[in-house]
Amino acid sequence: MTDTESYVAKSFTPQADTWYMVSWGAYPSPTTTEPFQVTLWMQVNAGSRATQTITYDSAPDVGSLIVGPYMGNAGYYLDQLGVWSWPWSTGNVTSMYNSGSGREYPFTF
Repeated sequence: MTDTESYVAKSFTPQADTWYMVSWGAYPSPTTTEPFQVTLWMQVNAGSRATQTITYDSAPDVGSLIVGPYMGNAGYYLDQLGVWSWPWSTGNVTSMYNSGSGREYPFTF
């Protein structure tokens, strides 16, 4: 395969014994010249949203989706993982972050 790898990155340094909410997703952002354009996004603790736009049709392949520590980097743990079928607005993320208290299933907004 010779596909281009795409990613979105948000620079932050996690601290030990601290709760973080990391949110990421993608939404279509087509234009007349790039009909398959998609915007990837990521936020930490409902902060500013980092974005990266890809201008080709995205397709799953044999690559990796890594959630949590990578290649033996111990010390960070995943408490919960939620998957939604709609693109989240910044308001959705802010509501779920709940001023640092977080929300748990079943979610009530």
